[in-house]
Amino acid sequence: MPERAVADSRPADRVAGAASRSADKAHPDRLGSGRWLAVASGAGALAFCLIIYLLRFDHIVGQAWDDAWYVLLAKALATHQGYTLINSPVSGIVPSLYPPAFPWLLSLVYRLGPEFPQNIWLLKSVSIAAMLGAGGVSYSYFRRERALPAYLAASIAVATTLSPALVFLATSTVMSECVFTCAQLLTIAVIERGVRSGQGNRMWWYVAGGALASFTFLTRSISIALLVGAVLYLLLKRQVRGALVFAITVALAVGPWVLYSRLHASPVEQSCQGTILRNYTTLFWRRVGDDSSAGTISAAEIPGRLWHNTLDILGTRMAIVLIPTTPHLFKQGNDLPARQTNALSLALSALAFAGFILAIREKLTLAEIVVPLTLAGAATWPWDLTRFLVPLTPFLVFYCIVGCRVVGGTGRGEEHPWATRVQRTVAGALAGSLLLLSIYENVSYIRREYSSPPAEQSQWVRRFKEHQRMYQWIRRHVPADAAIAAQNQAQVYLFTGRKTIASERATENWETWNRLNVRYVARTSFYPIRGFDWTDLNSRTVYRSRGELRLRVLDLGPASSRGPLATDPPNQ
Repeated sequence: MPERAVADSRPADRVAGAASRSADKAHPDRLGSGRWLAVASGAGALAFCLIIYLLRFDHIVGQAWDDAWYVLLAKALATHQGYTLINSPVSGIVPSLYPPAFPWLLSLVYRLGPEFPQNIWLLKSVSIAAMLGAGGVSYSYFRRERALPAYLAASIAVATTLSPALVFLATSTVMSECVFTCAQLLTIAVIERGVRSGQGNRMWWYVAGGALASFTFLTRSISIALLVGAVLYLLLKRQVRGALVFAITVALAVGPWVLYSRLHASPVEQSCQGTILRNYTTLFWRRVGDDSSAGTISAAEIPGRLWHNTLDILGTRMAIVLIPTTPHLFKQGNDLPARQTNALSLALSALAFAGFILAIREKLTLAEIVVPLTLAGAATWPWDLTRFLVPLTPFLVFYCIVGCRVVGGTGRGEEHPWATRVQRTVAGALAGSLLLLSIYENVSYIRREYSSPPAEQSQWVRRFKEHQRMYQWIRRHVPADAAIAAQNQAQVYLFTGRKTIASERATENWETWNRLNVRYVARTSFYPIRGFDWTDLNSRTVYRSRGELRLRVLDLGPASSRGPLATDPPNQ
């Protein structure tokens, strides 16, 4: 059988493990005290991480746009309305952009507390629990599969759990990245466990891995890299039956959703709901992912996009993910920095690449296939790339730590890669520095948000409060049966209860607006609204915020009194 051809590639580890067990038997008191110390350290780290998450928790939902849709779909499932856009004046519209696993998971806690926004803490607890779990899985994975010293594995685990980007996504949004990070880590760990297990129960590990990989894919579609990578990895390990079992499990779990979403694809006349009804193929060809007015690209322009995004990942995003003090939307809640190549990010990329090569030379694992496939997939996409890199945080930190051995001139060790003092010192210094920077960034954020006056709080908080004031006005002054056009239509619906449609492509959807009696336009935006568009010229401003965003609510008047619109404004 092919499985019998797989030999244990770590005889030295077996010898070292046997020697360690013999020493433990000779000193049972030392073994017991060591275990208690490990348990106490783990409990202390868990408690510390939980405190950080609780202190950073806020009641912001919907500022990231996607998270408003996740909560809306969770509400639809929890209230037995199906996986549909309950914000739309037209019932029964199935979204094609978001797979259902994360909204389904949120719907379970939504049932426990169905009152929004009072249940925000329940919704965010899902991501917080996922990140605490990701820390535990990281530690186990790097200890078991990579034989890292306990202090290095613990540093990676805590640095991942306290990564300001992931903490921000868990506490200031209801995005899916935290659950995705945990699910992807767990899938990789389970597949590795199956490769190492005996012949008797190996297939059950592959079934479990396939189920977890399916959940991961149904959380974020970028994990197509995980599905493809797992099959390739098992074939490389000569686990042909395992690859077949994994593929069948994935097909049975993912196939129904793929078929359902195709059969319930929204017709053209429902395009008034905007990007939520676009498919990935359509979005792939956009020049700018979130800007339909930017046009599309041709196949000849794909190499240029790949080159641009690769430089962006290596020259900017690597520092954003690994160096927590880098100002960025997913860390400080401030404006996105200008894209520029910097030496720090390039140095980190080179260090991680060196560690990646050395890790492959020592032992190829599933992660060494999934990570490059994920980066390659991200490089083809026209949207913000940081969200693709953040779930790879534990592996990127690991590669940087391994790269320290190359920088230290130690290279590949024969039997004990972390045996020398130089290796331990250099790697420990880097791991400790990244961990301390993460702690510092989180503490700084907490101090600023709790002690600073409102005007000095993060833009993320200030701008959400400005939206809240507009939503309060809408609840008081706009009729409950009114329909509103908005850029962030899911957030408007959640906080006002009014039916909403997308405000984009107004001329194309103008007749639909009139038919659905859309009278109001809520001009929502995370960035300050500059200038005017057609809505300002063809409507009456009934609300204008006094904050930095200059949000507005516009009254278009009765549908019977409106004339046709000839063209859209250039900036729409």
